[in-house]
Amino acid sequence: MTRASLPVMALRGTPYERGHQHGAAFERDIVSALDRLAKAFSARALRTARRTAEASWRTMTALAPAIAAEIEGMADGAGCAVEDIFLNIGFEFFGEPSPTGCSALAFNGGSGAVVGQNWDAPRGAKSGLVLFMHTGPDGFRLATVASRGTLGWVGQNGSGLVW
Repeated sequence: MTRASLPVMALRGTPYERGHQHGAAFERDIVSALDRLAKAFSARALRTARRTAEASWRTMTALAPAIAAEIEGMADGAGCAVEDIFLNIGFEFFGEPSPTGCSALAFNGGSGAVVGQNWDAPRGAKSGLVLFMHTGPDGFRLATVASRGTLGWVGQNGSGLVW
């Protein structure tokens, strides 16, 4: 039995620069994902999702400008519209309930906390996963497993917080 390896990509620089590197490296995969997204929903569902995403984007840019900058960099790197990247990241904008959910546990072990989580990924997501190692001007920022063209499903930040 052959085990598939998880590709690893080091992203360096500011949030925008890291997003741009991500978008440029996976441009073809991102464009394909956006095409699939556009075909998966009716024009009406896409319009409704875009309205919800617009309001969310305004809030996010005010509260989390670094995340917005990373998304903008990803869009520029892949040659796509920011709105489309944001819709691809935010499947919740489509208002469809998930058939399953993730769960997590944590306990205090002898040497510190132990945290575990299962991830109920969308069908077919496994083939597009990458481990992204983010390094900013101050050093290590976070490691995250993400689908190409998204920000992350699970990971750990520089303070040891796992999500």
